[in-house]
Amino acid sequence: MKKKVCVLVMLVLVSIILLACGGSRNKEPWPTSEIASHIPQLSKKVDSAYNWDGLSIHVNKMDEKKYEKYVEDCKDYGYVKDPEERNGFYEAYNEDGYRLSLHYYDGLEEISIYLYEPIPSTEFKWPQSVLAERIP
Repeated sequence: MKKKVCVLVMLVLVSIILLACGGSRNKEPWPTSEIASHIPQLSKKVDSAYNWDGLSIHVNKMDEKKYEKYVEDCKDYGYVKDPEERNGFYEAYNEDGYRLSLHYYDGLEEISIYLYEPIPSTEFKWPQSVLAERIP
């Protein structure tokens, strides 16, 4: 009897650990924050989305063709300034200065979307010193 109780307790503990590690995740709808409005929506729910000084979205069960289609959607959305593209990676800016970074993990069939807010620029004021005056 004592052995059966121990086995039952072990099974419950293993189940709890698996659930805590993501054994059964709930999908979330596409984020509705202001920053999320600057990128095209995917037609499926996301596994996780976080707002910070930017936005981070992760989507599982996304094959490479869907990733490539999303890259094209992002280009159509205006993310074409200073592009960097290679196998499973796309990064570019839009006219407003938002930086989009897409990562596709082939073995996991997962896409990670990172959107960074524009960096505010200030007017540069040249220093008034003897050394600065010598610079042509």
